[in-house]
Amino acid sequence: MGIGASTFLRILKGDTSMQVRHLLMIAKALEIPWPEFWREAYPELKAQPAAPAPPGAVNVKKQVIEVLVDLGFFNGQAERP
Repeated sequence: MGIGASTFLRILKGDTSMQVRHLLMIAKALEIPWPEFWREAYPELKAQPAAPAPPGAVNVKKQVIEVLVDLGFFNGQAERP
């Protein structure tokens, strides 16, 4: 899975905090696509439509892309999902 069994043992015992990356590694090991993994974890969110962004809300995706372009990690020209 890319992480040792001892790390997961420490997480299960409460000695180490579970992080999102750990959850994503588990999903990958189980060959479950991440969106499906989250839908199973939060079934109450399946039926709820996304709330519209409030006026003046920050477009996080746009900001991340701008930072990556500024840092030279992304040229901004590639096709985005």
